[in-house]
Amino acid sequence: MKKVVMGFLAVAFLLVVPGIVAAQVASDVGDLPDEELLTKFRQATERKSWEEAVVYIRELVDRHKENALYRYDFADTLLQKGDLQNADTEYEKVLELKPNFLESYIGRARIYAKQNKEKVATGYMLEAARKGYPVREMHKVDELRRYLRADVRFFLKMVEIDIPRIEKIRDPFVNPLRKAGKVPGKEEAKPIIPEEVEGDPPKVQAHKAMKMKDLLFQVQRNLTDNEEDEARKNWKLLVELYNDVELGRITDKKYKDQMLETWKVADETVYPRLREIEIRKFTEEANAALAKLQGDYDEQDIEAARQHNTEMMKLLEDKLKSTDTKFVDLAKEFDLKRAELFERIKILEDFQRNVKPFLKLTAVIVSPTVSIALIESIFGGELKKISLGKSDPLPRMEEFVVKEIEEERILADYKEERVEIELGVGFGATPVKKKP
Repeated sequence: MKKVVMGFLAVAFLLVVPGIVAAQVASDVGDLPDEELLTKFRQATERKSWEEAVVYIRELVDRHKENALYRYDFADTLLQKGDLQNADTEYEKVLELKPNFLESYIGRARIYAKQNKEKVATGYMLEAARKGYPVREMHKVDELRRYLRADVRFFLKMVEIDIPRIEKIRDPFVNPLRKAGKVPGKEEAKPIIPEEVEGDPPKVQAHKAMKMKDLLFQVQRNLTDNEEDEARKNWKLLVELYNDVELGRITDKKYKDQMLETWKVADETVYPRLREIEIRKFTEEANAALAKLQGDYDEQDIEAARQHNTEMMKLLEDKLKSTDTKFVDLAKEFDLKRAELFERIKILEDFQRNVKPFLKLTAVIVSPTVSIALIESIFGGELKKISLGKSDPLPRMEEFVVKEIEEERILADYKEERVEIELGVGFGATPVKKKP
């Protein structure tokens, strides 16, 4: 009986003490500078003291809500602690801040793998691979390795995603399909495929060789008939068959030679035309995305601007990773325009959030001889009444300068961006649209 009681007390001690330690740590973190918080967080993770680590990293996240790296560390610590639901929520927030934070896809895959939700877990693995996360790195993760080993088709699908990005001279360290050689590009290396796969059956190989020739013919005909979408669709299928050769699934020399010859013809004849089409379509899509962002700027619609900015970044992402310098240069050019415009949009957002809610236009006087705007300000919690004329700055805020005074609004420059305040609107209110 005594042993049972002692065992119960030991378990209770192990359960309660971490909570007491975490509570004690939490009472002190508010006064610590960021550098010390980060040091203590790292020390706690090295000791695998997850309760304590959560306290430190949560404080950093609260202080820097837009810092994707801190939030990722928070999510990862919650995962280590076993708090899967909150970890998943935090990984999602990381991706909202930075859609290309690929480790967050892996974190979410691990969460669902722990819950034996295979379909969801492998879905996040696929998404990570499509965005450039190396398959071999997933293979190092215990929870995910089983999906790569248990399902050969899934493994090959994951590996094939990386094929279009392969160059023979590419550094094998960042290429999950190539084994490291002494000199990258100087020494051929075979793709890494499961031992169980020795190639497709002979009949399937023969069918693929014929199918590849047929697809080349269809692409040529599509281009002749100006059926660009069909040409792009059939080209994609042709590339998938060529990938089978690269993956080692075509083992018969006769069929392999046929497919390589077909690819050579395709690369020399139809690819240049398809490349021109892709460049034109990408340019059209990027211009359309930029036009949406410009429209949001003109309308000062911040919410729509953030959404369209994210969509445009996704559009440019693949082209920025391309091995074709033309696509890279175009993507960089559009990305520069996007970034410059979005910086201006963020100034408008700053005005709407941090300035406009503290101002109210109460009256305007417009005459041939004088134009005056009467404004109430509650900056600092103190109500002040101010009269401003054209070219007058707001007291203690030189970034805000009145430019035009009209009957129902004033136009001003805020950090060199044009903004407006409507008559009778302010202190967090929104204007009421008049009926036509």
